[in-house]
Formats: sequence, structure tokens, C-alpha cells
Amino acid sequence: AAHGCDSSKAIQQAMRRLFPLICAGVAIAPALAFHHVIPYSHAPMRRTGLAASDGDDFIPMSAEKRPPPQGGDMAYIRENITRQMDTYLQIRKAGWPDDECINDCYVRNPQLSTFFFVGKVARCTGTVSLQQCVARQWNLIEEHATRLRPIELGRCFGTCEVWVAPGDSEVQLSSNDPKIRLQKMEGNVDGYDSVNNFEVGLNLEVVTNRGAGFFVVRNEDGMVPPELMQ
Repeated sequence: AAHGCDSSKAIQQAMRRLFPLICAGVAIAPALAFHHVIPYSHAPMRRTGLAASDGDDFIPMSAEKRPPPQGGDMAYIRENITRQMDTYLQIRKAGWPDDECINDCYVRNPQLSTFFFVGKVARCTGTVSLQQCVARQWNLIEEHATRLRPIELGRCFGTCEVWVAPGDSEVQLSSNDPKIRLQKMEGNVDGYDSVNNFEVGLNLEVVTNRGAGFFVVRNEDGMVPPELMQ
């Protein structure tokens, strides 16, 4: 009798331990029976604006599945930024003291009169025009500008205007020298897509958290407003 009592107690203890697991299995079983589980690598993505059935699952895209950034060899990634910076330094060193190979670069929201300094471009003057130099590196310039000035320029990506000034003319522009005029560039000019990336360079501006950045106010034609002339 004592042996039977011990066996009964052992069974009760075992059931006590198994009971939560049994309950959990009962709760999960219907979900597994009626829910279609989709492997991660083949799961459909729910897209905004497209009709989705009730059975669709939203599964975030992993870094491996994320498409490459747009812009080709001028996509806004570290490799391209570093390469264009190195090329800029090489062209500047080879062209010194000829400053015609260097131009200061400004970006503007078409709705504002403020032109924000975003860096400097360099080019091989014998083979590349200034317009081709800017157009070839347009994506890097605009992408960087929207990150440099997210409030003023972030929402107008795709419509930003790029303007240039003579190289190293920041002091003259800051003093509103009327002899220094900004020149508007275009993103699509003849022959720009045939320019090799080693023929043009780009030195992008860096602003710390405490820095306000450099900008100037100009008219629609790039000239100093009369009220700002000294």
C-alpha cells in the first residue's frame, strides 16, 4: 500500500510539472494549425498604397536584403565620399597655385534666399568643365547638403539648387563683396556622365554640433542684395 501511495504522489508531482506545458501546447496548437508560417527569406513585404490580404505579414527588411543606395559611383556611402575627397586633394595639389581648378559649392532651397556652404569641388580643367564637374558629383553634393542642413534643405531633396563661387572665396562672400557672384549649376549637362570619377573631386563641409555652418544671403541671380552692400 505504501508503495502504491508513493507512486501516486510521484505521478501527481509529474502532472504538476507537465500541466503548464500541456496548457501552453493547447493554446498554441490552433494558431499553428490555422496560421501560414512564411520563411523569412521568402516573406512578402507589405508596401504602402498596395492592397494586402489579412494573412499578409509585415517582416522588416534585414541589412542584407536592403537595396544598394542610388547614385552608382556617386552614391552617398563612405567609400565614394573618401575617394572623391582623395581625388580633390590630388587635383588641388597638382593645380596649385592655379585656383581655377577649385570652386566653392553652395546649396539652396528654392523657396529661401539663403545659400548654404556644403564644400568644394575640384576638376581637371583641361578635360572637364565646371558644369560637368558639379553635375557628375551632384548626388553626393545634394545628399550631403540635406544632412548638413536637415531643417532647411532636408524636405526639398530632389529640387535643391546648387550654386558655385570662386575657390576659397568665403571671406569675400561673408563681407558681401559685390564682385563675387554665385553661379547656378544644372544637374544634367552634356557630357557629364562620361567624366571619369578621377577627373573630379569633392571636399565636403563638416559642421560639429556646436557649429552654425556658413551661409550667405543672395538674390535670385546670385548677387548681393543692395541692402547688404557696404
